[in-house]
Amino acid sequence: MTVTPIAGHSAVALAAHLHRHGVEAERAEETAAGMVAAAFHCQPLSAEALEALVVTAGRVGLEIVTGDDWAVLAGARSRLSVFARPWSLDPALLEVAVALAGALHEADPLHDR
Repeated sequence: MTVTPIAGHSAVALAAHLHRHGVEAERAEETAAGMVAAAFHCQPLSAEALEALVVTAGRVGLEIVTGDDWAVLAGARSRLSVFARPWSLDPALLEVAVALAGALHEADPLHDR
């Protein structure tokens, strides 16, 4: 068995790899965009929001680093998208979830197609 990293984990490289293995081009691009990692800095956050964020980030499979009133959330875009659903979160995270949803949309590799 050989395990080989795909060039820099970019969405373009991953989509090309999937396409070479028979995945239709558009589906490969959409799949790759969801799998590629991204990170977002969130600030300012209340103590209540930070506490809820740490619990929720772990529950949905995200990495998190926090400071006094900020956090960096990182993980696969598909996992970040789970967090960006405000109706499924602690009310203390509503503002963060809505802002993250907007940031994910703007940073989406397929956004300007």
